[in-house]
This record gives sequence, C-alpha cells and structure tokens, in this order.
Amino acid sequence: MEAAKRLASITNWTKACLSLGIARASAYRFCKRKDNPVPSREPITPERALSDNEMDHILDVLHSERIVGMPLSEIYVTLLDEGVYHCSISTMYRILNKNEETRQSMENMPNPSCLPPGRTSFEVGISPNSKPLCGPTSISR
Repeated sequence: MEAAKRLASITNWTKACLSLGIARASAYRFCKRKDNPVPSREPITPERALSDNEMDHILDVLHSERIVGMPLSEIYVTLLDEGVYHCSISTMYRILNKNEETRQSMENMPNPSCLPPGRTSFEVGISPNSKPLCGPTSISR
C-alpha cells in the first residue's frame, strides 16, 4: 500500500492502483487509517447493568443450601413463587459463567436414544461422564 501511495503522488490513485493490481477502495481506506487512526474506545456499560454488589448477592442466593443442585429454571420459578425477582435466567447463567461455575451438563448426559427402551441412565449403570456408543458403529447386545 505504501507503494501505491508513492506512485499515486506521481500519477493519480486510479493509475497507481490499476498498475499494482490493488482495489482503489482498499488503498483509500489504508491511507485514511494510516494518516488518521481510529481511536480505541472503552466498552460502554449499559445503564441497567447489574453492579458488582448485585451480582455478588445473586451468587450468594445461588449458593444457598436450599437451592444448590437445582436447575436455574427451577431456581427462577422458586424465587418467583416467593415473590423475589433478582434477574432473568440468562443473567444467572452469565453470572455463573463469569465466575466459571457452570458445567456443561448436557454434554455429560448420555443420549436418551442410545438407552434401552424404558430405562434411565442410572438404571443401566452409565455414569454421567461416560459417553455411550450410539449409532451405526455401536455394538448392540
């Protein structure tokens, strides 16, 4: 691009870009950024974003003894039944992800179509962490 800029100072942009095989728009954009760099901005925090204290309070609620081990959708409904609203389910997931406390439970659960009819993974003895064989290459007994 520097070569295009030097050549354009001798001839014009159209001829310089054509002779070098560069798109004119790319050359213009390169020179504009080079002469006038775009300043980086800080991320904008939404006005209604939860404060750190509010997030800590929600974490404390999610860590309470009566709620630990329940799915977030169940926690949400339980709190609503008690007349308490802290945040949405997706916000709870975001807070837990931020603190690296979520686990991918769906990845660890066996595929229900691979289990014998009418049986659960616990009855068959498949641990949640093992991945059962399933599909055309699996061995059936």
